[in-house]
Amino acid sequence: MSYDEVEIEDMEWNDELQAYTYPCPCGDLFQITKEDLQLGEEIARCPSCSLYITVIYDLSNPLQPITVSSTSFQRLGATDSYFLLVSYAVLFCKCTAGIDLARRPETERADGLDAVYGDAIMVASSIEIRHPHFEYGGCYDNNAMYIAYGGIIQHAESPTVNILAVGSEFCLLMMLFFKMLNWKGTSLSSLCQPPITESALLHLIESSEWHFVEQVAPHLTPSLISSTLTTLRHKPQIVLQLLSHLHSHPHSLDLSTSSLAVCILHRLPSPKPSLNLLQRLLLSPSPNFQTIFHELALARRRLGATTTLIFDLLLRAYCQLKKPNDAFHCFFFMKDMGFLPNIESCNQMLTLFLKLNRTHMAWVLYAEMFRSNIKSSVYTFNIMINVLCKEGKLKKALDFIGHMEVLGVNPNVVTYNTVIHGYCLRGKFQVARVIFQTMKDKGLEPDCYTYNSFISRLCKEGRLEEASDLLSKMLEGSLAPNAVTYNALIDGYCNNGDLDKAFAYRDEMISKGIVPSLVTYNLFIHALLMEGRMGEADIMIKEMREKGMVPDAVTYNILINGYCRCGNAKGAFSLFYEMEAKGISPTLVTYTSLIYVLGKRNRMKEADALYSKIQQEDLLPDIVMFNALIDGHCANNNIDRAFHLLREMDNMKVLPDEITYNTLMQGYCREGKVEEARQLLDEMKRRGIKPDHISYNTLISGYSKRGDMKDAFRVRDEMKTIGFDPTILTYNALIQGLCKNREGEHAEELLKEMVTKGISPDDSTYLSIIEAMETFNDPEENNHK
Repeated sequence: MSYDEVEIEDMEWNDELQAYTYPCPCGDLFQITKEDLQLGEEIARCPSCSLYITVIYDLSNPLQPITVSSTSFQRLGATDSYFLLVSYAVLFCKCTAGIDLARRPETERADGLDAVYGDAIMVASSIEIRHPHFEYGGCYDNNAMYIAYGGIIQHAESPTVNILAVGSEFCLLMMLFFKMLNWKGTSLSSLCQPPITESALLHLIESSEWHFVEQVAPHLTPSLISSTLTTLRHKPQIVLQLLSHLHSHPHSLDLSTSSLAVCILHRLPSPKPSLNLLQRLLLSPSPNFQTIFHELALARRRLGATTTLIFDLLLRAYCQLKKPNDAFHCFFFMKDMGFLPNIESCNQMLTLFLKLNRTHMAWVLYAEMFRSNIKSSVYTFNIMINVLCKEGKLKKALDFIGHMEVLGVNPNVVTYNTVIHGYCLRGKFQVARVIFQTMKDKGLEPDCYTYNSFISRLCKEGRLEEASDLLSKMLEGSLAPNAVTYNALIDGYCNNGDLDKAFAYRDEMISKGIVPSLVTYNLFIHALLMEGRMGEADIMIKEMREKGMVPDAVTYNILINGYCRCGNAKGAFSLFYEMEAKGISPTLVTYTSLIYVLGKRNRMKEADALYSKIQQEDLLPDIVMFNALIDGHCANNNIDRAFHLLREMDNMKVLPDEITYNTLMQGYCREGKVEEARQLLDEMKRRGIKPDHISYNTLISGYSKRGDMKDAFRVRDEMKTIGFDPTILTYNALIQGLCKNREGEHAEELLKEMVTKGISPDDSTYLSIIEAMETFNDPEENNHK
């Protein structure tokens, strides 16, 4: 009988060898010690030849060994430990999935492993019999699973196991294991995961077994991913797929590994995957840009890459995340490290600085680009011209066009449109028209944006007929207007109160195939609410929703403001809560409208609560919001709180205006504290805020009401000195004060003066005189006086 057919029923204890023994065909003895058995060893070796037997024993009776043939494993060239490794893996499969590999159909077994399965199943079955945790027949518990897992760990780490040599067979077995888990609906993340090698992971990746990659993802380390990425460095598309399956397990992608991935992904046709990965890295609690730059440089060196585009991607990532300071400093750091950013990256930085009003940073960067011989494109010059227009330096913007021509860069339509737009914004139409003609003389045809600059500004200034004429010229020249064109005209006519004309333009735009936008509906809703046409506004909102448009923050602000103007606090807050429920963040305009209506309803505690909420949400209060709060507190006789808000404005660097001071002055005068109001007028002038008629009339009224006519006339004279003529309010306040002081003749002189100046007395004027005459003719009042 051949060796592989021998069944061993017993082993003998050898006192001399201190081991259990069994005769080997070569004449020597297979040997295994008690210590080996206690440590879980299952191989009895012959010291004279390469043969061995597998010893299976029961813990309660270790002298009942069972062996199985290992001929097929020897044919594969596997080592002893590998034989046990696969056997334990099979057992692990059975424990976790409850599936006996020996019973799987032939079609569901991995190619090339049929010979392995038979012996592996026999070993697994023998292990089952040996351990009391196993109940023969396929009922396995967690203890059994961990015993099998422990065997895998022990033999996978054995120096006699060459995983790289036999990894393909082990990988296939593990793949089958994962498939069984999938069939049984078992999640690998809930189990102890066997060690995953690079070769095994690569096999899963190259076989597109992405579902299994996701299952092992929680157990992949950054070092393993790093080595795998290095192997796949010439396959960026596969790397992109791998990263998509690791996205929910960011622990496996540290800074170093992510940098490697960025360097590989930049080889794709689109830079978007690299940028997305960089942005995720920058949004995490990442190190500073110097550390990130160095990691990218190390990854670049490790992959043997020569391109510097990855550093430009870092700049672009900062720009897309709106991190101007990081982008700015990273630019100079790159230069110091010997890498010059390309013009596209520089232009993206300049655009960001322009959008965020960091014009100083834009000029510093532009100057450095010039010094570093980074050749500017027409796009670069257009950005800088836009910067000059934003700064109000229109003449320099025009000169800059000449500068770019000297440098050999021809202006384009965008160049001229930018300057025309700048001049139109400031109402300088004559210069804008000259530039318009220059543009045409150079062979550049005005486009829709050119005309929109003129039309928008003309509508803002109420010059609606001129704006309409320009639209006609556009149509005559076969230049199609767009939604911006019609929205500008609609806005102009709405503000002028001509809603019929505005609706006519709405109908015209629809007839030309231009779909009204959310902006269009917002304009109409606002105009209708301003005229108190709530029903029609509701119809517009319904129509807007029917067309699939979702109200935005602007829409809600318009509606909330409309309710607030009507004093409907309940309706306004109902919309406010609806806005929040839909995930639309309230803006400063929202809160200001609510504070206004709360002030009118004497609910200043709630107004103050909203003010606190604004600060908690990192919104910066502006002058309009402070004025609404101050007005509410003054109207509710909380003058001290109102004055405290003025000082809070100073702390927050919010400059008060004449409305702020006038409101406070009226509040103080209402409480008879005219001197405090006078101090506020002096403070206004010291801060360069010009008092207006309301400022002086408030003080004159305050002094007159308390009978201090000397000071009242002093303020009147001061008012005239700085160029303000007295108004009907000025005369009424003075006449009322004089009558109260029984200075009827002087009051009569003022009445004649105001008539002479073309100011007609009103009901308040006559009421003051009649009340004074009744007082003069009252004997009791005269005796009292």
